[in-house]
Amino acid sequence: MLANNGVASAFVGTVPKDSRKRKMKEVVAETTEQTPAAATSHQINLFNLHGPHFGSINGRHSKVQQVLNNAAPFKPFSFTSLLTAADEDDQDSLSMEIKNQSEQVDQIVLFHNESLRQALAGVLGKHHRTLHRVAEEKVAKKLKAKELELHGKLSENAELSRMVEHYKGEAERLLIRVRCLERTTMALQAGLQEANAARRYAETEQEDAESSFEDPDRVGPVRLDCKACERQLATVMMWPCRHICVCTRCDSLTKVCPVCCSHKTTSVEVCLPLD
Repeated sequence: MLANNGVASAFVGTVPKDSRKRKMKEVVAETTEQTPAAATSHQINLFNLHGPHFGSINGRHSKVQQVLNNAAPFKPFSFTSLLTAADEDDQDSLSMEIKNQSEQVDQIVLFHNESLRQALAGVLGKHHRTLHRVAEEKVAKKLKAKELELHGKLSENAELSRMVEHYKGEAERLLIRVRCLERTTMALQAGLQEANAARRYAETEQEDAESSFEDPDRVGPVRLDCKACERQLATVMMWPCRHICVCTRCDSLTKVCPVCCSHKTTSVEVCLPLD
C-alpha cells in the first residue's frame, strides 16, 4: 500500500492532468480492492449503533434499523481517498455524504433521547402513582380509625344521656316522696298539737272533777283514754310492760309505751267493761 502511495506521488509532478487523474483512480480502485474487509469492518463499527442497548428501548428496533440501513453505504476514509480531493465532484459528493451521515446520526441521537425521556416519564409516573396510592391508603386508615373513635364517643354520649334521664327521673321521684313526707309530718304535728290540747283539756276537767265532792262509797266504771290521741278509748295492752294505754288506731303508730317509755315488742287488744 505504501508503494502505491509512492508511485502516485511520483506521477503527480510529471504526468499531465488527465493522465494523473486516471492514475489516481486506478490507485484508489486497487487500494479499495485490496482492503474491502477493513472498509467493511470500519463501516460496521462506525454505524452499527443498533446494538442490544439501543434496540430494547420501548420496542422501536425497527425504526432504528431503518435509519441505520439508510446510513450504511458510505465510502471508507483512507489516505488514498484523500488523493482524489483534487477532483471537485468527488469533494462535493464526499461533503454531501458526510452531511447526510451527520444528519442521520443526529436523528438517531434525537430518537434515543426521546425514547429515554418517555421511559423516564413512565418510571416517574409509576412512582408518582405508587406514592399517591400509598398516601390514599394511609389517609383511608386514619379516616377509618377516626370514624371508629367517633362511633365510640357517640355511644358513650348516648349512654351518658340515658343515665342523665334515669337520674332525673329518680330525682323527681325522690322530690315527690320528700314532699309527701313533709305533708305527713305536718299532719302528724297538727295531730300532736290537737292531742296535746285535748290532753290539757282532759287534765283540767279531771282536776275540776277531783275538786268536786264525791261519795266515797260510790263505785263506777273507769274510762281509760288513749295516751296518744286522747280521744279514743284505750283498748290495747302494750307488751312486755302490760300497760293499757293506746287505742287500736294509734297502736300501729306507737313503737314505745306512752306510760313507761319502754320499747314495745308486741301488743294485745283487750275488752274492758264500760258499765
